[in-house]
Amino acid sequence: MLTWAMLALAAGCAAPLPRAGQPLPGLRVSGGANAVMLEWTPDSLAAPALRAGTTLDLVAEYPTAAGRVTGEKLATARVSAGMQNLRFTLPQALRNAPTGAVCLRLSAGGRALPIRGAGAGATDGFRYPSWERQSVDTSRSRAAEEELAALAAADRRDAAEAKDFASWKRSAGVADAAGCDTLTADAMPAPRTVMAPAEQGRAAQLECAWRLKQLKLEPGVSAETQADAILAYYDRALRDARARQGTDPGSVTLLTRRVGQARRMQEQLRAFNASAGAASFQPRLVGWELMLSSSASAQGQRGTDASVASGILDSYDSCLRDSEDQFRLARETWEREQDPRLARGRAEAAKAQCRSRFTQNGQMELRAQQRAQKRAQLLARGGQGEGSGSAQGVAAASAADLAAYTCG
Repeated sequence: MLTWAMLALAAGCAAPLPRAGQPLPGLRVSGGANAVMLEWTPDSLAAPALRAGTTLDLVAEYPTAAGRVTGEKLATARVSAGMQNLRFTLPQALRNAPTGAVCLRLSAGGRALPIRGAGAGATDGFRYPSWERQSVDTSRSRAAEEELAALAAADRRDAAEAKDFASWKRSAGVADAAGCDTLTADAMPAPRTVMAPAEQGRAAQLECAWRLKQLKLEPGVSAETQADAILAYYDRALRDARARQGTDPGSVTLLTRRVGQARRMQEQLRAFNASAGAASFQPRLVGWELMLSSSASAQGQRGTDASVASGILDSYDSCLRDSEDQFRLARETWEREQDPRLARGRAEAAKAQCRSRFTQNGQMELRAQQRAQKRAQLLARGGQGEGSGSAQGVAAASAADLAAYTCG
């Protein structure tokens, strides 16, 4: 903070320092309509601190329910050449709701500007009683409105939770926490991947036929045409190999297997198309594409090329095996989960969850009661129209010298 010794030194004069607690000669801080005015004379000790280009801030300090607020900037003014007065327009309300007196200070470059003599309390703080009453009332009203809005929002959230809780109680068949002990484990419905062992092979065929139909190697060529072309390709290759069987017996064995693969794939694809619901079929297993291996995965290749044809057949057979394995594993897992010991565990978990929900609902009801009490307090306080109660009974004449109203 600037001291009077510093100001006297800056003024370069030997003027006597002001008496303790008395306003500085040549400096006046007064209140006007929603404003604080600062006036000074050229020979005032404060004049050196108010040179042209100096920026002054009007800041506030006050206590709140959450702690003390310091350095809240209310207004700013800049000294121009030849100027000997400044006006600081005051806000209607403070950022927080004060619980005590609002102390104002003028700050130049981060240093408080003294307005009265040292030795009898603070030299820089002052109050503006009428504005203080008005701003405190407005600040408290705004804070109350915000708190009431927050209470209303919490009521809406709890109302939605209460509706959900009531619906859950009806579906669970419990009226109170004691009813939680009657809960048993619900039978776990079998997922779509669980079926009788005799149905797993057929389900795997439908799964893989559907995936084959999603495979697009040649634009505009259907899976059915692709399958027919692969079977015809291997039929010709087998006939040619048999014609020269004496020279290449291994080829006949391989091609015979390929023809069997191709015919099985063709038959299963036709069976899929003939099945009910083929147009709206939804796969049961994870994965949307028939995965090809090696060079067969290259898009744009013809299905009748040897590498592509063999890749499709091998991938299709792999799909059948993997799908059957997944269906079998799903069935085994589901059957294990029907173990009575696991069912008892699920029942205990359901009971614990039930008790927890009743506990949470009780806490929610308690919060609702506390909010109702808080709302009543806020509304009663607003109806009383309380002010800051700290103006010391002083009338707020706009011309009053505010330096007389000291504060810490």
